[in-house]
Amino acid sequence: WVSGMCDPNVQSSISAKTAFSMSFSPDKHRDVYKFGLKDVVMHVNNMVLKETPDTYTDPKIFPEDERIERYDRAVAMAILGFGYSLQQLDSQYLQDDRVSVEWQSILKEG
Repeated sequence: WVSGMCDPNVQSSISAKTAFSMSFSPDKHRDVYKFGLKDVVMHVNNMVLKETPDTYTDPKIFPEDERIERYDRAVAMAILGFGYSLQQLDSQYLQDDRVSVEWQSILKEG
């Protein structure tokens, strides 16, 4: 959902936001972002450090320019989704020492 919320295609973004809002009550949104933040970070890590246009989209089906366009869009959505997730969390949570330890662990995994 998070990457989809940051899709440059307005209809796709609206659909993702609507699906998220319908799935979780507003009072649970912050908890959902806290719970899913590690997955968001791992998704960014995967898109930036592991995927390529040729691994993200099948070179047998799509021409090179379309593979690059799809990959670039997915990377941008992943990074924007990470930023969006951070904006949904309060600064006190992000400054918590336990969160710092968790971030170090996530970064070592990547």
